[in-house]
Amino acid sequence: MEQQINKSHSAIIFSMLDMLELRDGYTGEHVRHVEDYISFMLDVMVKNDDWGLTAKKACIISQAALLHDIGKIAIADNILRKPGKLTADEYEIIKTHTVLGADSLEKSMMIFGDNEFLKFACEITRFHHERWDGKGYPYGLKGEEIPLCARITAIADVYDALRSLRPYKLPLDRETARNIIHKGRGVHFDPLLVEVFLLAEEEFDNYASSN
Repeated sequence: MEQQINKSHSAIIFSMLDMLELRDGYTGEHVRHVEDYISFMLDVMVKNDDWGLTAKKACIISQAALLHDIGKIAIADNILRKPGKLTADEYEIIKTHTVLGADSLEKSMMIFGDNEFLKFACEITRFHHERWDGKGYPYGLKGEEIPLCARITAIADVYDALRSLRPYKLPLDRETARNIIHKGRGVHFDPLLVEVFLLAEEEFDNYASSN
């Protein structure tokens, strides 16, 4: 039964990602990359008892992260698919994808009941753009006020954006991307998680170079 439920989760997630892919051509691919980057970090964390993270929970977190940009389905095409830089007003609209996505997932929890997968999906979706220094969005949470799963996703999300080709930018090289993540230590990102990233950075680069 559990295996059947997991397959159902995977099928639903796949359908949602396919819809995202149709919207702007790269968000679906982006969230798959983020899932893999998160898995690299979680592998390091599972091996370190200080994090108290089991392999099962790590698997649930990485799967839940696939939904982190699901709220972009609700963003208008003229903004989501804009090839150039967004205006200040357009950026404010894009930022709402965190709340829109999380609110939708929370409605699912109200109907179908709470479970770890939906809990992590809600936390990641709502908080993955918060920053360690409190200057992120949507709520300006600071430090460990931000759920761990969202703090992990923040690093993976930024790294993929740095290493990926977009209509408005070229991909950055390994050293530049690594330095940007490292400089964000204690500012944008959880300092301890940046150390985890650095331990997994070779895997990050191998993956980025092959995609």
